[in-house]
Amino acid sequence: LLILAVHAVMLETGFVILGRPTIAGASSIKYTLPELGQLKNDEARVLLRCQSVGEFMVVYGSVQGSSQIFRLSLSISKFLGEQYQASFSLYKDAFALWKEIKDNLTLRLLMLLCEIAGLPLPACFQILPTELKMKILEFLPALDVARISMVSSELRFLAA
Repeated sequence: LLILAVHAVMLETGFVILGRPTIAGASSIKYTLPELGQLKNDEARVLLRCQSVGEFMVVYGSVQGSSQIFRLSLSISKFLGEQYQASFSLYKDAFALWKEIKDNLTLRLLMLLCEIAGLPLPACFQILPTELKMKILEFLPALDVARISMVSSELRFLAA
């Protein structure tokens, strides 16, 4: 389930899957950006590798053509444990999982891929770290925050 969550956040960030992963290769998936199309060169690819290590699922992300590797450790018991039965706490923890994946993995991969491929960095509110978005929303009038909350599920959660 955590692999599916990582995949969903990658897609939500703007990546598209490259090729067709098989069941055997589900722990290693390649992505690119729609702006880059189905290029043959390795510099337009992001590679994610997932590995279960004890109580953690470790996700390694890299952009081919770069030596930089991003590592994210997700606690299996924290996000999939039995203590998260109540619907509100499940929603809260799903947002925490989404935030951790997006802030610590997918946005970093997106910025590095754009830099390597020569694309302009995405300039938008959505790419800012969650803490900064929350700080910005604190300064807005309540009516504007209510309007912003209708844009996406993330902004709805932040506005609450």
